[in-house]
Amino acid sequence: MKSIIFITFLLFSTLVFGQSMEQSIRGEVLTADTKTPIPGANLILLNTKPVLGASSGENGEFTINHVPIGRYTIQCSFIGYNSTTIPEILVVSGKEVFITILLKESFVLSNEVVISAEHDKGKASNDMAAVSSRSFSVEESRRFAGAMDDPMRAVSGFAGVSGSADVNSNGIVVRGNSPKGILWKLEDVDIPNPNHFGYVGQSGGAVTIFSSQVLANSDFYTGAFPGEYGNALSGVFDINFRTGSNRKHEYSAQVGISGVDLAVEGPLFAKESASYLFNYRYSMLGFIQLFDPSMKNKVPSYQDVSFKVNVPTESAGVFTLFGIGGLARSKYSPDYEKDQISNEDRQRSELNNDMGAAGLSHSFIIGNSTLVKTTLGATHNMVYYKNGFINPDLSIVNSDEAQYKNSKLSLGSWVRNKFSPGHVNKTGFTYSRLFYNIDIKGRIYLRGSLGHLFPKRGTRVCFRHIPSQKLI
Repeated sequence: MKSIIFITFLLFSTLVFGQSMEQSIRGEVLTADTKTPIPGANLILLNTKPVLGASSGENGEFTINHVPIGRYTIQCSFIGYNSTTIPEILVVSGKEVFITILLKESFVLSNEVVISAEHDKGKASNDMAAVSSRSFSVEESRRFAGAMDDPMRAVSGFAGVSGSADVNSNGIVVRGNSPKGILWKLEDVDIPNPNHFGYVGQSGGAVTIFSSQVLANSDFYTGAFPGEYGNALSGVFDINFRTGSNRKHEYSAQVGISGVDLAVEGPLFAKESASYLFNYRYSMLGFIQLFDPSMKNKVPSYQDVSFKVNVPTESAGVFTLFGIGGLARSKYSPDYEKDQISNEDRQRSELNNDMGAAGLSHSFIIGNSTLVKTTLGATHNMVYYKNGFINPDLSIVNSDEAQYKNSKLSLGSWVRNKFSPGHVNKTGFTYSRLFYNIDIKGRIYLRGSLGHLFPKRGTRVCFRHIPSQKLI
């Protein structure tokens, strides 16, 4: 009863805003190839009266002030580059909007230059991808029907992609391939399955570990992968975190079906352009247990954290520290009495799923045509599963138990050089060292004439610490 009252309060509660109904849109305009700033680019908010806009400064930064709250489409253009439009920019009163716009150099074959606002918003950010790629934004993951702020559920509506038949799982099938073939990348680091309650070898789970509040525009590939995605068999999620505000500290909170979400961002130092972004989320079902103890050991719970620290320097490049981590717990241990025990009460299960990934990257621009990026990453994934049953005499027998641990250290570096507007080369390598430990126990049972269950035999499979390395 307490749980019902609490959920009703959340659904029908009202929000009170004390801020003004205007906000500013800030951002930066960079070249798509080498991420160098573009000064003098023109930016306009479409369908506004009077027209609102700005021009990028020496460092490619721009600010559009006094923007009424709502949704807008921003158009960016600069001579010699293909213009682009970014739709569905949500402006709210309590938080400043920061966006990064990438412009790609165009071919000029005549004396006449034509600037148009045509842009395929679904085209991937990685121009090395020719086909079977799609870029998705934060707004798409929030607004797609049934997405629940989850990128995996959002892309299930794309062509060639179907969702899982299990509504409790966000696993996807890409062109008939197994969901196990999905590759996840975060800021150029290969990471294990970033989903709560993901089983061994799966790419899905109940919900993604990172919140949509920290996401920047990311890419999803369904085939014909660029060379840097060498470990992908089915699809690729290339996830990027946005950069936090470097001008003022901002705080936000949201409550939804996925949980209670708290975020904070702001400048790291008083007079520097460095910034931080931190997000923490606690599941709604776990939150309910705090108010209703009777729900304990009856519903799953999880919590996760995401962060990104960005430190630009004048002459040494840009240093970025990023990471995600999540803890998921599900334990079903029903209350029972000896004289009132049913088949459902016999089942006991426990699933623990921990995942973490962190990385440190350094980007350095050489001249105006070469970008060098080096990334050091570390990941860890643990899945513990145990189930059993209760005999009529109330004795407990464990039937299956599995513990899986997988850790990895990786070092990657690549050089992207722009020879001409139509010729860009990206070359690099990745070195990884793997550590894993798998311990699986199982039993097979026969049902006796009196209805009791007796163990027939037990099996055990164990793999211990087999290091390997790869070179791409």
